[in-house]
Amino acid sequence: MMSQRDSSSGSSASDNKILSAEQFREQRQKSPGKIIDVRTPEEHEEGHLADTDMLIDIKSDAFDSEISKLDKNETYYLYC
Repeated sequence: MMSQRDSSSGSSASDNKILSAEQFREQRQKSPGKIIDVRTPEEHEEGHLADTDMLIDIKSDAFDSEISKLDKNETYYLYC
């Protein structure tokens, strides 16, 4: 499942979009962005998208800290 968040639009978290694989491909062509895998490292090792830019484990104590470091002017796609 992919979720898109465009930080540059000033939109709230409630404006996030859940995208199917096909919608993701189409949307990423229109609006390139970084892919963040938010699964655990073990899940990531079992298989992941080749284009993944970073892994930020949503279950990690450091998740909020790591997310807060991201550039707010970028578009991010979350892979979960």
